[in-house]
Amino acid sequence: MKSLIFSMLLLTTSMVSANVVDKLYPITSAVSVKVSMLCPDGMTCFTNGTVIKLVLPLNGCVDSLGPVTYKAEENREKGILNVYVSATGVANPQSMTTRCMVAPTAKYQITLVNKYGNVKLKFLK
Repeated sequence: MKSLIFSMLLLTTSMVSANVVDKLYPITSAVSVKVSMLCPDGMTCFTNGTVIKLVLPLNGCVDSLGPVTYKAEENREKGILNVYVSATGVANPQSMTTRCMVAPTAKYQITLVNKYGNVKLKFLK
């Protein structure tokens, strides 16, 4: 009896996990990107860097932004700051029946301390 209950529990857990995986999708672009310095002009700061403000597209009105990871690589000789971004959207079933007045988006900010250069943003799939 215990083994039957354990088997049913494992089966139920695997079914729930499969449903969660179906509700995730990659975000491979940005609607808008704004790059600014960490320390505003005219201010004296202990540290400086680059701030990247992203507006990311979502597939549905009620969807949400999942995990976002990034890695920055500085090429000082060329003055380029490559930023690799991996973002995930989380689908909500209510998005199928909800109408949007504007395109659904989510905001995310990347703060890079002591990183400088012309930002080149690259989304990973």
